[in-house]
Amino acid sequence: MNTYLAGDADGRNELEALGVSEAELLEAIRRGQYFRDQTNPFHPSSYPGTRAWAETRAALCELYVPKGWTAEEPGNLPLIISPDGEVAIVVSSGSQEVGEPDKRPKTRNTKGFMTVDAINVNRVQLRLDLPDVRVLPGKVQRVRALWILLLYREEDVVKAELSLPQGLTAGVVDQWAKRIILPAMNLASARQPVPAAVDEGPEIVPVVRRKS
Repeated sequence: MNTYLAGDADGRNELEALGVSEAELLEAIRRGQYFRDQTNPFHPSSYPGTRAWAETRAALCELYVPKGWTAEEPGNLPLIISPDGEVAIVVSSGSQEVGEPDKRPKTRNTKGFMTVDAINVNRVQLRLDLPDVRVLPGKVQRVRALWILLLYREEDVVKAELSLPQGLTAGVVDQWAKRIILPAMNLASARQPVPAAVDEGPEIVPVVRRKS
């Protein structure tokens, strides 16, 4: 397993090769956590984490679709796929070991068959070094490698990494070929409004006419 720090030269090179940047990944994470913090105790207990996951994925799409990436959901697996079709990124919550270079993180929840299939593609390509192999026609056939943006939050600190999985145990991803560790984010100092994705135009003020 190769582990890199995103701020180091090797880490920056790895991110550049994937077509992403540390700043943009952190911005997507920040937006996800911003929306998580808009929830309240009356929401279902699972909703804050679900909203953070969904909004992080949405932010990745907002940042990268204009650059030629595509948002797809094969088998209900929400991916964002690079312009050349060789890289896919999925967002997932992880264990407390996320972001710790000397530890081995795992996904928080078990994964479905589409993730398992994609990791099998990773494993075969890593073992055989066949960049154009398509092991599963009709499933993840456009994707060369599946990367997971792993997130773990404790209080106001979010740890994250972009990692290349190569194996699972009982449905939980816990084996990695590469890990790119992102800087931990202190939300107390990172909170700010989320920019609007589109220009909504001038405000329209409705005119109410009273009946005479």
